[in-house]
This record gives sequence, structure tokens and C-alpha cells, in this order.
Amino acid sequence: MTNKKKIEPPYENVFWLKDEILRFDPLRQNLTADLAIIGGGITGITAAKRLAELGASVILLENRCIGTGASGRNAGFVISGPVEHYSRAVNIIGRDKAKRLWSDSEKGISHLIENIENCAIRANAEREGSYLLADSEQEDAEVRETAKAMHSDHFDCDYLPAEAVRDILKTDAFFGGLFLNSNFAFHPYRYVTGLAKFIHQEQKNVQLFDESPVSKISSDGENRPVIHTAKGKVTAQMLLLATNAWTQQLDSRYEGLIIPVRGQVIATAPLDKRYLTGAMYANFGFEYFRQLQSGELIIGGWRENMPGGDAFHYNENIEDKAVQGLLDYIRGKFPQLPKLTVSHQWAGTMGFSRDGLPLLGPLPGKNSIFIAAGFTGHGMAFGTIIGKYAAEAIAGELSEDISIYSPTRFVK
Repeated sequence: MTNKKKIEPPYENVFWLKDEILRFDPLRQNLTADLAIIGGGITGITAAKRLAELGASVILLENRCIGTGASGRNAGFVISGPVEHYSRAVNIIGRDKAKRLWSDSEKGISHLIENIENCAIRANAEREGSYLLADSEQEDAEVRETAKAMHSDHFDCDYLPAEAVRDILKTDAFFGGLFLNSNFAFHPYRYVTGLAKFIHQEQKNVQLFDESPVSKISSDGENRPVIHTAKGKVTAQMLLLATNAWTQQLDSRYEGLIIPVRGQVIATAPLDKRYLTGAMYANFGFEYFRQLQSGELIIGGWRENMPGGDAFHYNENIEDKAVQGLLDYIRGKFPQLPKLTVSHQWAGTMGFSRDGLPLLGPLPGKNSIFIAAGFTGHGMAFGTIIGKYAAEAIAGELSEDISIYSPTRFVK
């Protein structure tokens, strides 16, 4: 690992990356390992840590710098459940799948908290719960149904009528809401790099490499995956693709199965006091916002208002229309807020799976290559648990049935 250096574009406009970037050396030689991982976000780092605990040797390759992709470009929400309201998820994918998704996301949250505590990660965790807020009467009806469905399936939540939301948030802008106590918010980049530091210092059977874009994946005479970069290659017994939205750039079969979706986010200068507590989603999850304990507002979303939508591309530049739209949205919902000054504005690329379920398991016809991707906007919880499951499945130590996530479901 090299020393920390001052940030440089494209990181300087991202609030979480504004201070300094943790850097590791690029791959400059040919190496072998039990497992190679492509992708240094929350999923790849989680899998690397777990595999090391299980005794495997691991080499992880990151295209940029660890934690600076989508894992360091979000709003820092650790949220349970799928992107759809629970009642809608039940109607779309069935109760059994919806229950499994919710249960696994809660396991992801628990494992993430364990990592923060056991690895002494200073991730600025603000464990204040989350609010799912209804922007309309229609959404409030769905939120009510979600509360009923969750209670029926023994998931903890509290429905809040409009009056309760008004008393808590000091605004008449919402028609109701749902409070989830287990959810929280944190500094996503510090969490991912905190895990990376722990691995580098404590787990000597893991090697981490930055700025090592993969140019090709081939196989050797023993049918082992060989991962090629500009200045070196890695030969491994197995390969894990922890590349989420970028998976199709390594394997074209995933074009249309894991869809890149731009998430646009802004941060403001610190406000004079704390007006909002907790992580908040509204408008069916299209808008999301929080105020840090240090005073800054983090506001994301607006993609449904972008011309042509905000999917099927890798544009990481935020649009002026989105910046203004997010400001107008938050001012309209919370008129008591003082003047807001945007200090940082950025975008990141999420990976939405075609059916809303993550993909986990060996690639069809390639048992030596696993995929762990497609978290559909809730990557902190799902990326954590799917990364853990991937590691345990590869090591033969998984007790869970992961067939629900198998990539073979898309094979005709």
C-alpha cells in the first residue's frame, strides 16, 4: 500500500471523497491465488475479508481506487428490503421471495454493524432509523399495506399517520410514513476503506490492487481463470465478479440483466442546526435525503425527471437540472430550512437487476466464475450479505440456500 495522497478528479466533487483517497499499488506482476476478485466496492471487500477468514488466499483488483465507485458515491443509507415497497414486492415477485429479500437485507445490516465494531471502523454511523415517506395519498395507501404485510411476516416497522409525520419532521408535506428502527446511515467510503485497511493490516493472505482495470478474462490449460491487466495477470482457482453495474463490460451476456442507473446526489454546506434526523426515502424511493450530525444535508434522486430517464448509460456527471430539482424538492418539503448552499455534487452508477433480485452464483457453463451483483439501489445491505454469501459458497462453507439468486434464472 502506498501513502495517502491528495484527491484528484473525478473524486474532488464527491462529498465522501473530499478529504483524501486511500490508495493501493496497481498490479505490476503475474500472481496466483485461490480466488481472484474483480471489484473493490462493498461486495468485493466483504467477500475478500470473509474468504481470508476461511483460509483462502485472495487477490482483489479494482479499476479505480477501492471504495470510489458506487460504494463511495451514494447517500450513505443502510436500508432493509428491496427497492419496492414491501407490499408491492410481494405482489410482483411473490411473498416467499419478498420475505427472503427482506430477511437477507436485515442480515446484511447486522453483518455490516459487526464489521464496524469488530474492525474498529470509524464510519460515522448515525443509528437513528429510517423513514419511508408518502408523497401522495396513493403512496400512503401502499405504505399502509406495506406495514400490514410486514407485520404479518413478522418484520418490525411502525406506521406513522400524517399527523405523526408532521410532529416528527415539522412539515405538512407528507401523507404518512413508515419508521424502520434497524436502518441507519453512515459514511460509506470510510466503511469500505476501513474494511480494506483492516484486511491489509490483519489478513496477510489478501492482496489489494488499485488502478488495475481488467482487459481480458481467459483460462489456462487447467481451466483456471486468468485475469489480465495492462501490467500483470492473476491466475486463480476461482474468480468472483463483484462489479455490479459494470458486469456487462466484462461479460456481454449481462447486458440488459444488470442495468446501469445513474444516481445523482448533492451535499450542502452545514446548516445552523439539526433539522432532520434519520435516513429518509420519499416518492416511492425516487428521492432520498438525510442531515448529518455535522449539519450538512445529503439529497439524492430526481432520476425519474431526467429526459429519457437515467438508465442504460455510465454517465457519472450530475446534471444542472437534477441539482436544481433536488434543491426545489427539499425546500418544498421542508420550508423551515434556511438558505441552502450546494458544496458538492456528484453521481454514481448503480446496478439494477432485471427482476429486482441480486445475482449470486456461478456463471452458466463456467463453474469457476461466480457473480455477486445487481443490488437495485440498496447496495449497502445487499452488497454486504451477498458478498458474505459468495465467499462462503466459494469456500464450501455456506449453509444458506442461494438458488433464489442464481444467474441461471435468466437462461432460456
